[in-house]
Amino acid sequence: MANHYRNILVAIDGSKSAEYAFRKAIQVSLRNVGSTLYIANIIDNRAFFDVADRQIIERIEQESRELLDSYIAEAVAAGVENVKAILEHGSPRTLLPTVLPEKLNVD
Repeated sequence: MANHYRNILVAIDGSKSAEYAFRKAIQVSLRNVGSTLYIANIIDNRAFFDVADRQIIERIEQESRELLDSYIAEAVAAGVENVKAILEHGSPRTLLPTVLPEKLNVD
């Protein structure tokens, strides 16, 4: 019997590669009834090292929220029942492979 995945994590950033990963994550979620699909977008803090303008940061956060909302709507329309968005600040290289999977108990 195949493994049952309960917690599935996919990172999105608007790229074609992320779009492909997202589509695969939907398929995995649909095959694993009762699973939760976590869609994550990480705002890389290193990009703000020299940016003191709060308006720029707020605009980037708003764009990230809108991106996540569109992916959530798409996942729900595809039939995924449990979808959660994650918007974090930090290093994608740290958050995606270690911190978030541990925090969310990703399979």
